[in-house]
This record gives sequence, structure tokens and C-alpha cells, in this order.
Amino acid sequence: KAWDPCMLAYLQGLEAGQYGPAKPVLYCGDMNVAHEPIDLANPRANRGKHGFTDEERAGFQHYLDAGFVDTFRAAHPGQTDAYTWWTHWANARARNVGWRIDYWLAS
Repeated sequence: KAWDPCMLAYLQGLEAGQYGPAKPVLYCGDMNVAHEPIDLANPRANRGKHGFTDEERAGFQHYLDAGFVDTFRAAHPGQTDAYTWWTHWANARARNVGWRIDYWLAS
């Protein structure tokens, strides 16, 4: 619960020059959240499960509300079936039943 606000404040500080010269910021990694229903193969079945809770999605939304851009979604706004993680069960990767939980955010 405290991670997202603290990380966002730090990233904003980098961009604003709070820790040295102001600079554009790229923040990338495994965020462990599928932000929108388009970001996972089965949103209805996974609603409320880890990685797709309202709280996690709202935490991610704070980055976007602060002006950070989801670079993949900006370049591919309606693209479906673009995932970065698949469970090892039920041949999910071969069937492309996955989640997009890895992001590049840009200030």
C-alpha cells in the first residue's frame, strides 16, 4: 500500500531535479498488475485476484494520473493478446492466455 505513493514521489523528484539535475524518467519492470481488462486474456475470471484487484489497478493508475505514459499502450492503444507473463499450467503460453504485467513508463 505504501510502495506506489513512495515510488511515485521519488520518480517525480527525479524528474523535478529534487535529487540533482532535473531529467526525464523511464521506469520499467514487472509491476505485477494488469492495468486494464485489455491487459489480460481472461479479465472476468481474474477480477479481484492478485494482479487484477481494484486496489492494485488504482495504484498503477496514480502513475498515469501523475503524467507518466504507458509506452506500449501509447504506441498500441487497442492491441489485444500482447502479454508478458503466462502461467506454466495448461499450456497457457502456447495458447497465449496471459497477462501484461511488465511496463515501461515514461515521464
